[in-house]
Amino acid sequence: MLGMRCILFIFFVVCSFQGALAIEVSFSAEDGGESVSISDEYDVSKGISVFEESEAKFGNMEMTNSREVAGWGDLYMEQKFNGRSVIGSYTAGRILQSESVQALCDSSNANLKPTSFDARASTTANAAVGSASTEIYGNTDRCFSEFFAYMRNGFLQNIDSMNIDNGVTGTHSSIYKTTGHNGYLEDLGIAINEKQSPHRYSVQIWWDRPEPYILGVEATASAKESSLDLNAKISLKKDPE
Repeated sequence: MLGMRCILFIFFVVCSFQGALAIEVSFSAEDGGESVSISDEYDVSKGISVFEESEAKFGNMEMTNSREVAGWGDLYMEQKFNGRSVIGSYTAGRILQSESVQALCDSSNANLKPTSFDARASTTANAAVGSASTEIYGNTDRCFSEFFAYMRNGFLQNIDSMNIDNGVTGTHSSIYKTTGHNGYLEDLGIAINEKQSPHRYSVQIWWDRPEPYILGVEATASAKESSLDLNAKISLKKDPE
């Protein structure tokens, strides 16, 4: 089976549909007792377009995935990633949601091997009269890390990464702009292992009327069997515009 490849393309532009589109897609590969898999759940309104591509390589097993999302309206998208080998298993995932968002652009890439995982994701959302959120996590038998970003009635720009290889590590960068009425934002990060108390940070801000403020969050998480680390830097400034 050395050198074999299997490629899956998913392409649907929902703008031509009158109602919402709900679909579930899975893609898995197994070789010699090792396996990797991706499962997708999409529930998107007519203003959202999605392009996704996955490829599996056998021999030295590997699966890659890339996805592009753009448009406006409502969506719920969940990706789940799994890897299994003789030394253990992992799960990882990403959830993207929006409600009445005016404009959204999301790009993500993932690389899966039976013993490791690596993902990068970037999201920009104009939710001046709606909401948008993104979540990414990684989990092994003994370690877990997660980042979450949510904005209602404002603007969100988010970049995340998650890596599983001798533990679970991630990076998180978010910029929030308070633009709408009765707004709310939330940003949180978690790192957990079996030997120490969970590490967690949380940021929440409410506002009644449009105020030109920008919140920035930069965070890193590292959860390993023998160590636990979570760092977050928060900045708040008034937008000169």
